[in-house]
This record gives sequence, C-alpha cells and structure tokens, in this order.
Amino acid sequence: MVVDFSNKPLNEIVGNDEKVLERAKEMAERLHIDIFTVPLKELPFYKEYLRYFDLNGIRFQLPLFSGIFDFDLLIKLIAGSHSNNYDLIFTENRNIRVVINVSTEYKTIQKNLDELELPQIARMYNIYLNEFIEYELLQNDNSLEKNILLEYKKMNLSRFYTKKSKIIKTEFYKLLYEG
Repeated sequence: MVVDFSNKPLNEIVGNDEKVLERAKEMAERLHIDIFTVPLKELPFYKEYLRYFDLNGIRFQLPLFSGIFDFDLLIKLIAGSHSNNYDLIFTENRNIRVVINVSTEYKTIQKNLDELELPQIARMYNIYLNEFIEYELLQNDNSLEKNILLEYKKMNLSRFYTKKSKIIKTEFYKLLYEG
C-alpha cells in the first residue's frame, strides 16, 4: 500500500505539533492560503522544489511499517533539506538504503532510515516540514535570503541527481555482470 501525504493538508501531516502549526499559520497568512484545506503538493516549497526530486527507478529499503507513512515525501524532504547530509547505499538485496547524517556542534550522528522507529519517523516529518516552512518565511522576507536559498536548492537537486545516476549505473552494472 502506497501512502500519499502530498494530497493532505499540512495540519493533518504534522498533527498537534504547536511549533510547526504556528509557523505554518504565519506562512499561510503571508501566502493567503488555508493550511487546513490546501494539500501539501500545492504549497510553494513542494510545487517549486520538492516535486523535482524524482524517485522513480530507485527501490528503497524501508522499515517494516512503511505502509503507515509516505516515504517518497520523507525521502524528498531529506534530500531537499539544507540541515543534513545523506547517502544512498546499495544493500545486499539490491535495495537502496537512505543514510541520514546530522551534524551537531560536537559530533555527527548517522542513522539508517529503514532502522528508525515509528515515533522517530513521525517526528522527522515535523522537523523537515518546519524547516521548509522556515525557508518559505525567510525568502518572503528578504531577496538576499531568497537568492541564497535558490542556490542551496540547485545544489541539493544536483547532488540528488548525481547520487541517483550513480545508483542506477551501479545497479545496471550489477545486473549485467553479477546477474
């Protein structure tokens, strides 16, 4: 079963996270939209950015409870984020593991998406969506911020497609030479 959060309004995805909802309401006021009715896919950060992360052709390794969440959306949020780094790694069964690297002041934490617990994944949506809401608010405040964010977006899209291309080439090679 494929779950699609992009057709849901933002408030249904983030639940009762007051911090995210408060910032989402501020964004909604500035953009003159209703976060309680407009689907996520109609929000500027999705329409103008996240939708361009094309996941077709990649078979991801997901947690056993993957039917609860929209992992396509979550992977797009991870790939589009400016606050973390990630890797796409082949597994033994030819699936692709998403490895998330988050750096703090003192250390880097590495987590495999397919090994996270249900509450951790639920929280990730709120963290990443809050990040994109903040970016939306920043770029509406200042044209310099808008230009900086645009460069980050280009860089993240380029990085994603470089990783995707490498994965597809590697998979083709393995199929061709390793059977």
